[in-house]
Amino acid sequence: TVPVPGTRPQVQVLQINTSREGDASGVLGDIFKVQIAQGALIMMVYDKSRERQTFIHKEMPGFKDVYGLVLRQPGQKAYLWGQDVQVDGSSVAETLDHRWIRLNVSELAPWQPW
Repeated sequence: TVPVPGTRPQVQVLQINTSREGDASGVLGDIFKVQIAQGALIMMVYDKSRERQTFIHKEMPGFKDVYGLVLRQPGQKAYLWGQDVQVDGSSVAETLDHRWIRLNVSELAPWQPW
């Protein structure tokens, strides 16, 4: 697994798939969609409900592992297992500014229609 620091996105996604079908979680944690942005070394990461959204920048730890995995997938998007992790000893629910998502790059989650 690779820790990915959560950041507040400063770019709005213009086209959003609003499908309610598919799973939000499974046996290995929650499912996150990871997409490579066109023309930039950055990836969007979000869960089904889009309550957890962030970007992965090339300077972040684990970027190369996630990027290499997603780059080989059709449409340069993949579904990865992940989970919230604690930062600085506080619970994730206590602070939105210091949220982290840990993504599992050893096994892809099943494809989802969202």
